[in-house]
Amino acid sequence: MILKIQHKTNRFTFGLEISKLLNEPVLFKTLESQIKRINFEFLYIDNAKLKMPYLIEQNDRLLVKNILRYQNIREILKQIDLEEQKIIFLNFENHNFIDNMNNDLNNSAPLLMETIIKTACYFNGIGFNFKQHPRLFNALHLFDENGFKSILGTMIDQIIIMTNQPKYVKDNYIITEEKDYYTVFVYDWRVSESESIDMNYDRADVYIDFKEDQVKGTYLVKIQKIDDYHGNINNVISRDIRDKYEWSNTFLKRMDQLMHPSYKIREHNFKNEPLKIKLNYNSLYIIKVFKNKKIK
Repeated sequence: MILKIQHKTNRFTFGLEISKLLNEPVLFKTLESQIKRINFEFLYIDNAKLKMPYLIEQNDRLLVKNILRYQNIREILKQIDLEEQKIIFLNFENHNFIDNMNNDLNNSAPLLMETIIKTACYFNGIGFNFKQHPRLFNALHLFDENGFKSILGTMIDQIIIMTNQPKYVKDNYIITEEKDYYTVFVYDWRVSESESIDMNYDRADVYIDFKEDQVKGTYLVKIQKIDDYHGNINNVISRDIRDKYEWSNTFLKRMDQLMHPSYKIREHNFKNEPLKIKLNYNSLYIIKVFKNKKIK
């Protein structure tokens, strides 16, 4: 069988799911040479099939601080000498907020950003579920079980673009540069610290500016915001109502068109002052600064 697969790799790309093998490291080690001989393009890890407490600690703080112990996987792969393989992580668990079971990771743009950035340090990709299947495994998803777009679904295009670009990453912001514009992702850090949906926080002022005086000038700026109100289906139709009725595909498509970040486009002169953003609690701002007058 291995010889046959090796012959096929000249024409096809193969991947191997190793979730069950990770649960049995001794068996995994015995298969190391065979896996290497086939030279799989990717190895896939399905979080739903991993045994506890292999990845997730038994801890009340279930969000970013103690979400996953990725180093456990990397340590085993290192022992088996497969550390350099490209790894895709599937079924990232959708944890609930500590103080509110109706709010979860899938509906917090800042926590999603931090989760994706942390994951990128350990794996070559993440697989998200297209639709929610909570009775099978409560994983991150683009659409809920009724077909409504989640916040992850609202921001997925921006995430894909961001992950495929060289980036400058700091504690609560990410900067990417393309030919025609800069993009700054600024997200609220307080929700990561508190792991709470508490809305009693004031807005935080964030200032965006160029370091070099010679590039400061007037630029067209597009500001998008995703928070508890913008791009969030929970602000439009509550979860209990979504579960109560049957929704046609036509209605769901119309709702998809309505579920988007808030938009604001204006000019800003960086010579006069930095661009000031009033950051709401549990919010993500995506700011594009266009380099020239030809806007694409």
